[in-house]
Amino acid sequence: MTLRQLQIFTNKFNLKHFTKIVKERSKVENLLISTVGLAGEVGEVANLIKKYAREEYGSIRKKGDESRNYLAEAGEELVDAFYMLLVLAGKLDVDLEKGYWKNIKKIEKKMEKTK
Repeated sequence: MTLRQLQIFTNKFNLKHFTKIVKERSKVENLLISTVGLAGEVGEVANLIKKYAREEYGSIRKKGDESRNYLAEAGEELVDAFYMLLVLAGKLDVDLEKGYWKNIKKIEKKMEKTK
């Protein structure tokens, strides 16, 4: 499945499961909720990476955290963030796949200039 197909699927999924909720809110409220949702998920990823780094660099480990896999948890939160990114992109009518390739070309041009 392409990124564009994932966006379309996510939009349809949200219409199926959240139509009533979305329709009860204004466009601004829906954008704010999606934006804050994305920021929250990215924040959770950052927090788990911070905990992993703190543990790896010798900070005191809390009792009961010995078996905690921060990187696996961060991966799960990253998927949640990706979902929220797809939701927000749908609300903003942004084609992430098209934008991604445009951005890659821009980066390549910058890198060619530094050679």
